[in-house]
Amino acid sequence: MNHALYIHALMRYISRNSGLLRTSNLKPDSNINNIDASYHVLLTIDALNENSIKDHLFLPIVSLGSVGNKYISWGAAVPNEKGNYFYTSFPQLGFIIPYLFFCLFGLTLHVSFVFLFVFLCSGYRMDRIFV
Repeated sequence: MNHALYIHALMRYISRNSGLLRTSNLKPDSNINNIDASYHVLLTIDALNENSIKDHLFLPIVSLGSVGNKYISWGAAVPNEKGNYFYTSFPQLGFIIPYLFFCLFGLTLHVSFVFLFVFLCSGYRMDRIFV
C-alpha cells in the first residue's frame, strides 16, 4: 500500500472520530465554542418544523412558527413579506439533509444527534456541505 492510501485512511479516521473529541462541549454548564453551527442547524430544523412548507419552501428559515417570532431580524438573514427570516450564507442542503435525517428517525432536537449525523455522514464527505 502506498503512502497516499495510508494518509487517506488516517484522515478518514480522524474525520470520523472528531465528533467524539467535541462531546465534552455537551455539558449543560459549558459554553458552545466550536459547536455554534450545530445549534444553528437545530434552530433551522425547529423552524422548518414549525412553519408550513409553503412558507419556507425548504429554504433555511430561522424564524419560528408563532406570530410573536415574526419580523425579528437575525444577523444578515433575509426577510420575506410574512416576517420570516432566511439564512443565506450556507447552501440549503447543509440544513435540509439534517432536517430529513431528524424527520426520518423521529429524533428530538438535541446537539448530540447533530454530532451523530456528522459522524455517520463523514465517511461520505457530506461534512463538507454541513457544519
